[in-house]
Amino acid sequence: MVSVDVSGQLPDDISEPFIQSLLTAALIEVGGQDSVQVSCSVVDDQTMRQLNYQHRGIDKTTDVLSFPFLEDEDEFIEQPESVDGPLIGEIIISTEQIRRQAEEHRQTLRHEFSLMLVHGMLHLLGYDHVTDEERKEMFGLQEKILSDQL
Repeated sequence: MVSVDVSGQLPDDISEPFIQSLLTAALIEVGGQDSVQVSCSVVDDQTMRQLNYQHRGIDKTTDVLSFPFLEDEDEFIEQPESVDGPLIGEIIISTEQIRRQAEEHRQTLRHEFSLMLVHGMLHLLGYDHVTDEERKEMFGLQEKILSDQL
């Protein structure tokens, strides 16, 4: 189970319980058994651009950034004891960028937002898409999770 703490203005058809269920589905799909916590921040393009530049050296907005709180691949950074499990990281989403992408991909805002949430969660869980093999695995997981949840 994923406990989620959301900050910022969510789109009208996205709720905190929906985010929690989507992130929990992603956790279960990859074999996660334990309870974890995730922070989710919804920001504007200007904030996202600043974060993207600060952390990735890219001076433009992006749709989603993920910041895993891992020391290494097998151990979470020491967290205070919590019944909700360790805080595994933060997902940051630009709703302005998501709106543009939804229009471009001819998808609903809910679908595009959901895709970015799942994408961010998979990054927190150690997945990446640097190589073709990684990309195929991660994007396949995204499609499966979304088809089961939407």
